[in-house]
Amino acid sequence: MPKKTSVKKVTKRTTKRPVMAEVPAPETHECQCGASCGCGCHCGKFKKFIVLLIVFALGFAVAKITCCRGHRMPKMQPKFENGCLVMDSVKCPKMQSELVFADSDMNGCITHAEFDSMKKSMHKKMREHRMNREERDDD
Repeated sequence: MPKKTSVKKVTKRTTKRPVMAEVPAPETHECQCGASCGCGCHCGKFKKFIVLLIVFALGFAVAKITCCRGHRMPKMQPKFENGCLVMDSVKCPKMQSELVFADSDMNGCITHAEFDSMKKSMHKKMREHRMNREERDDD
């Protein structure tokens, strides 16, 4: 008996790509000064720069105005006349309130030694306060 060979025909499938509808171009506004002007009105970089400059200037001014910054002692040079502290030379309100109690011998004159001891005690208080705050944060 003779053998029959069967050959299957394979049809090639072709896929059609979907036709995309054309999207209209977005409308742009026309500048009065022309498309190639350098005024910065096209992308807004000039406006952003001005806003950034204003914010920086305000931040710098606030940093200069504030005297006592957080837990740091401000660097200052207090004035002493005849061995007594001139109260107007101290700008920090915290330090002015502590200077009331700094006169240990009650003679109305705050000397260099009394001023230094008061400054060290303020530093110790702030350090203890900072350590207590860190302990509370750990809990």
